[in-house]
Amino acid sequence: MAIKKNMKRKNSRPRTISSQLELDNKIAKVIYNKWPRFVTQKEIANELDISQSLVSKRLSRWEKKKTAPLKMFYDERSAVLEEKLKSTYNLDDIVIFKNPDYFVSTRNYFDQIGKYASDVLVRKINDILEKKTEMVNSRTKGTEEINKIEVKISASGGNSVFATVMSLADELENTDIKVLFSGCVALRSSSLIELTPLHIVSQLLNRKLNIDIAHAYQLPETSNLYSRESLYEIVNQRIRTQKMLGFSDRILQSDIVIFGLGSIKWNFPVTGFMHHVYNLRLQSFIKNFDIMGEIAFAPFNKNGFLFHHLVTQVFEQENGKFLYNEYEQIERLKKFAPNSIAVSRQDLIDAANFFSSIFTINFCEIENSMQKQSKKPYILLVVGGESQKAVPLKMILEKWKYLNIVDGLITGENIAQGL
Repeated sequence: MAIKKNMKRKNSRPRTISSQLELDNKIAKVIYNKWPRFVTQKEIANELDISQSLVSKRLSRWEKKKTAPLKMFYDERSAVLEEKLKSTYNLDDIVIFKNPDYFVSTRNYFDQIGKYASDVLVRKINDILEKKTEMVNSRTKGTEEINKIEVKISASGGNSVFATVMSLADELENTDIKVLFSGCVALRSSSLIELTPLHIVSQLLNRKLNIDIAHAYQLPETSNLYSRESLYEIVNQRIRTQKMLGFSDRILQSDIVIFGLGSIKWNFPVTGFMHHVYNLRLQSFIKNFDIMGEIAFAPFNKNGFLFHHLVTQVFEQENGKFLYNEYEQIERLKKFAPNSIAVSRQDLIDAANFFSSIFTINFCEIENSMQKQSKKPYILLVVGGESQKAVPLKMILEKWKYLNIVDGLITGENIAQGL
């Protein structure tokens, strides 16, 4: 059973959090059931056995954010489609909400995504805390060990992931839940200081949260490539940096992972990951290699994650130099391009530029490691926005459903209908 915020607990009892969304839905149901009769705050409080001040606080928040609770209207979720896709893609949790035009504004739309996602995550965090506390209690009766229990959360994505992290922060605020957070959130451009990961981290640190930051990173600036020697050095430097930061290890060691997914499009204004690629002037490369989407900034096509195939099959290194000469590299690069495309030396340079300018997770490594380790993180995909995201999302879900990598999905009906 969830405990209230700021309540003292017995040492042996697991720390849990009570979802604000769950409370909002209970209040909404009381109002809905008594409609059209007006119901007072006191009546709601008595029926739910909570304080009237808490009811007042939640209703004020609805008014302030100009949003009704998610289950005030029972047609806001696509229950039939949820059950179908849950079975099709072997998912534990799924929320499919109505189309974007159902909501008042873009901001309100992403706020709703965040609330749905954080509601799922609250339940998962409670499960994790209960299991970890039971494990500690089985080894020791001391309070010191229990107080060290933490939930490791990693997040990587754009607007939907940002909304999820902020909504989850609302849920965790004023609790004693200890969180270790790491991630990358790129909303528009690294040149916009107010939207960088460091700023987002500062927002988390300024909240009343028991949180530590493992790392926060953003997409690096591009480098100019003039010669074969610099090509090798830049690729090698990025490989070393990837290993040093240990993105894949952090994901595998996390309790919860939140990923966003984007489609490859050039509709203006170009934002997020695509803004980064646009600045690199790699539009032709992206088009030539039929890249459909990106997940956590790792671009992929129907053949898999091109970004990581470049490391193992094109830019492989040995004894301080490339294993393959330029001609061999171009020939190997052709394997990842449609037959109609004539791959040139410029494509090879673009591939190196592309590789050297992105920090992301090695999903090829993640896929292999998850099949071997007994404990895996709970992975939630949060996908909002335009309906064309259905194509890359379907590609990822089909690829991963037999590997049991994705556990939960939050997306819109406009996207889900294409799955």
